[in-house]
Amino acid sequence: MLPLVRNGGQRQFSVALAAQGAGKGDRFGELIASLAADLRNRKSVAEMAAIVGMSERNFARRFSEEVGVSPAQFVERLRVERAASLLHRPDALLSVVQFEAGFTNQENMRRAFQRQFGVSPSSYAAKFAAPFTE
Repeated sequence: MLPLVRNGGQRQFSVALAAQGAGKGDRFGELIASLAADLRNRKSVAEMAAIVGMSERNFARRFSEEVGVSPAQFVERLRVERAASLLHRPDALLSVVQFEAGFTNQENMRRAFQRQFGVSPSSYAAKFAAPFTE
């Protein structure tokens, strides 16, 4: 089990953990875990609603209330978080990162990075990638 709050006032970087901590119950815990585990598997709102046994409309409303963002925004945040973690590697290739994080193409990933971080994936990698060591 990971702590919901980091020591020293650090920001919580895990979108999934932050959502679990913000939720009023554990209604969406299993769904969030399954989404985070396989970002390449695209799930529609209808599929997510069926997993938690709700109508689409009720699911979208309750998810937004409990997690703080829409299901689509949440999945995008998970994907950006995954891509960012992959970009910390010095040998990361954008095409591989895009695929592993579940983005349909590099342009979608670039737009998501711009929304979340205000920079492109390339700029993010240049700033945060660990130096390559053999």
